[in-house]
Amino acid sequence: MLYKFIIFTCFAFPLIGIIMMEYGSYGLSINELSSRNYASEAFLAYSLVTFLTIVICHQLGIFAIWEEGAQSPYRIRTPSPSTRSSCSFRCLHSS
Repeated sequence: MLYKFIIFTCFAFPLIGIIMMEYGSYGLSINELSSRNYASEAFLAYSLVTFLTIVICHQLGIFAIWEEGAQSPYRIRTPSPSTRSSCSFRCLHSS
């Protein structure tokens, strides 16, 4: 649930700011009143494409590595203690 809230805020708060700027809000970074430039429509299109990509990837099983019990393909495998000790022994005596 928290993950969905974080994703929502990442899209909602910038959209609120964009809409406020399009309807004549004062922009501190540009030091003037703004005018309509259709940035909210562009951001909504970006949000829709992002959402559809996530849905399609979920349907195809690309996000299956995040499901509970699944092993991550990115897990770093450390050598066993016997391999580590023989490696350090060989590294020390090779010079």
